[in-house]
Amino acid sequence: MSKCKREGYDEAPFFYVEAGSETPYAVAWLPGRLEELVTGLLRHWPRRLDVHVEVLDEDFEEVEFDAFGDIGREKLLKVLAAHAETAFGDGGVRFRIWRRETDKEHCLGLDEHGVLHVWEEPEQVRAWLKGAGIEERRAELVDDDEHWHETPEDSDLKRERFLDALQLKSS
Repeated sequence: MSKCKREGYDEAPFFYVEAGSETPYAVAWLPGRLEELVTGLLRHWPRRLDVHVEVLDEDFEEVEFDAFGDIGREKLLKVLAAHAETAFGDGGVRFRIWRRETDKEHCLGLDEHGVLHVWEEPEQVRAWLKGAGIEERRAELVDDDEHWHETPEDSDLKRERFLDALQLKSS
């Protein structure tokens, strides 16, 4: 399951930290492990989370649907498990999740290419990803060259069910 593909692109999982930015963040390519690692991290987050979900148009250029709201961690984990194909395999869906009870600075985001972005203290994110066996190195990302987005069969219906299950308010 992947959100995006590129001919000849077969990078093994990797991550790197962009520490020079205003807010440090890690960029991770986790083919085959995205759901496992995102849900594993979320299990250690607070009970209440803020979630922002965007659904892109058929050209993957404009946001067609935009929703935001707070949600319980356990409910979010259940929705992600029940709708894994949409959350982790549909190139028309992207989302960000913040720790509601602690701060708005630390969050994780999954873009439409399947690239994970984690805004977190660099050493903490390094420990988490290295502990999961992910190599720290810089490499080209899937979207650095010609690529295409994956859209599962019946993606409109599946997206609608995913959004209904999240019960977020559209912007």
